[in-house]
This record gives sequence, structure tokens and C-alpha cells, in this order.
Amino acid sequence: MRSVPRYALVFILVVAVAAVSALLSARAVRSSAPAVVDAHQWLHDQLHLSKEQDEKMAPAEKRFLETRAKLIAEIRSANRELAVAIQKEGRWSPAVEAAIERGLRAQGELQRATVRHCLEISDYLTPEQTKRFLHLTSDALSRDAAD
Repeated sequence: MRSVPRYALVFILVVAVAAVSALLSARAVRSSAPAVVDAHQWLHDQLHLSKEQDEKMAPAEKRFLETRAKLIAEIRSANRELAVAIQKEGRWSPAVEAAIERGLRAQGELQRATVRHCLEISDYLTPEQTKRFLHLTSDALSRDAAD
């Protein structure tokens, strides 16, 4: 059996992470649970990260948690703005459209930040961990799509 070139695995990882990040960001906004901490613990448990890998990832995790918190606050603020606009206007209006656009921009930034973060930490994974990560991501996406 031919081995898959490393660049192909990286491309597949990018696609998988983008899809997972969309799901995680949507769930994170709906939930007050710390999805990123849970995701990191999941990654650690499933991939058996070493202490060295965990330590190397720590600065990236901290930066991402800060960015994520800011973007989730922006999304929630846009949702409050949307609620006020709907209550005040009672119909589709420029204020409703603006609030929706503001929320969508923040959601897009959250997805981008999540993908960048995952790609950054994937630099610390072994090839075997990368393959496992892709398999777990595919399974999670398939289960979520069936719901």
C-alpha cells in the first residue's frame, strides 16, 4: 500500500479542522461550557500527548483562549444587538442586517482563529498522532451530521 504524502495529510488536516472548528465555534457560542479546554483535554486523551508536547503547546493554548473569549463576547454582543433591532424594528431592516453581519464576521474570525490554532499545535504531533486526529475528526463530523 502506498503511503500518503505529508502535504496531502496536511491538506486533509486543514479541511477536517475547518469543519470541526465550525462545529466547535457554533457549540461554544451556544454553551457556556469551556469547549476549548474540553477539546484540548480530548486531544490529550485521544492522542496521548507527551508532557513535552503539552508544554510546547501551552503558549499557543493561552493565546487562543484569549482570542476565543474576545470573539465569543463579540458574537454574543452582536446577538444582543440583533435582539434589540428585531424588538425595535419588528421587521427586516438595516439594523437587523448590520447586527447579523457583525455576528457573522465574528463567527468567521472565530473559525479562522480555531483553524490557525489547530494547525499551529499540529506542528507538535507525530505522524501517527496526525493520522489518529484525522480519523477522530472524521468520525466526530460524521456523527454530528447524522444528528
